[in-house]
Order: sequence, then C-alpha cells, then structure tokens
Amino acid sequence: MTMLSICATAALRVGLPSLSAIAGNSNDNAVRLLALANEEGEDLSQRHRWQILTREATFTSVATESQGLMTALAGSDFQWLNTETVWDRDSNEPWHVMDDTEWQRSKANAITGPYPRFRIRGGYMIAIPTPTAGHTVAFEYQSANWATAQDGTTGKSSFTADDDTAKLSEPLMTLGVVWRWKKMMGLDYAENFRTYQLQLSNAISRDGASKRITMNARGPGIGIRPSEGNWSI
Repeated sequence: MTMLSICATAALRVGLPSLSAIAGNSNDNAVRLLALANEEGEDLSQRHRWQILTREATFTSVATESQGLMTALAGSDFQWLNTETVWDRDSNEPWHVMDDTEWQRSKANAITGPYPRFRIRGGYMIAIPTPTAGHTVAFEYQSANWATAQDGTTGKSSFTADDDTAKLSEPLMTLGVVWRWKKMMGLDYAENFRTYQLQLSNAISRDGASKRITMNARGPGIGIRPSEGNWSI
C-alpha cells in the first residue's frame, strides 16, 4: 500500500469522497489526511523497537572522550540507541551504558576501570576511560525513516509523494489515520481508537523473533539431555 492508498482507504471509512491524489492536492481533506498520515507514521515509529526499523552501525574508536555525533556514527536517520548493543569487536567486550550520575561520579573520582563505558550527551557518544583507538565498535539503533520512496530503497521520515510506501503496518496506519481524523473533527472515535490499540498491541507482540521464556527445567538448553522415558525406575 502507498501513502495514497492509506489515505484514500481512510477517507472512505470516514465517509469522505474518493480522492485520486493527496500530495500537492490543495483540497482541505487531502491536506488533513496527509498531515494525519505523517503524524501516525512518526508516532507509530516511536511506539516500539520495530525490527523493520532496526539498523546496525559500526565506527572506528578514537582515543578521545568523544567518539562523535550519533548521527555521524550511525546515520542521519538515527532515532535512538538500542540498549546493551554496543560491542567492541576487536577486544570482544561490551561498552556498558552509564547514566548521568554514574558519569559524574566517575569523572569526580577519576575512576577509569578496564573497559570503556559510555553515555550519550548533547547528541554525542562520550566514553570513559579513553577507548583504544582503531577498534571496530558496533551497535544497533532505531531508524527514523519509517517510509520508503518509490525506488524502494531511499528511506524517508515522512510521506511527501503519493507513491511513497510505509515500512510499518499499513493496515495499522490506516486505522490510525481514521481515529485521528474523527478526533480532529470532533466525532466519536472511542471505538476506532480501541480497535487501533488492540491491533497495535497484536503487532508489537508479533514483531521480530522473541526469546522463549520457560519456567521449568525441561526447556531448551545447552548440553545433552536424555529423552523422557529412556530410563528405568
């Protein structure tokens, strides 16, 4: 589904006339639908660590406290860092994240430690102690580019053309545009919002591959386990 089909479907569901174009259309309904579609895309992209928006980045460490802007280390689409994914691939050691209190305590007490720890401040990744230069450091982050241009490869953080497509669930985005339209127009949107929230919850629970959690000793593990019933009592 394209931006046009998302908006056109939403328009029909709220009782608006069919629209053949959205981008560049001066019609009030078209202008509102485009704004709501972009509002939904931006909001939905921040609701969850969507696997389709997860990216991996690597950078070469430098022997200074600041390793650089996150948008330079990752890309201009950087939205937020995925926790506990920063790893030095040369020393095979993680870079643990620090909060502001831990950082200031370490600076005040000149605490270094054997492995770099880091925080993000002012958009920069800063590390203590000074990392070894020349190491490859990798991490995962969430991209702000929830849409794709017609070429199928260029990421976009908003819809600007009718043939732009969404990386996120298009049926879910359509539901989002519907309830947002009704709210904007002062109509009853409670049931539409309830349906949207239910579908959002389902989408989040199914997204990516989740680890199995078992509360008994018979779950999958490492090593050799005898099959049940293969011994006598």
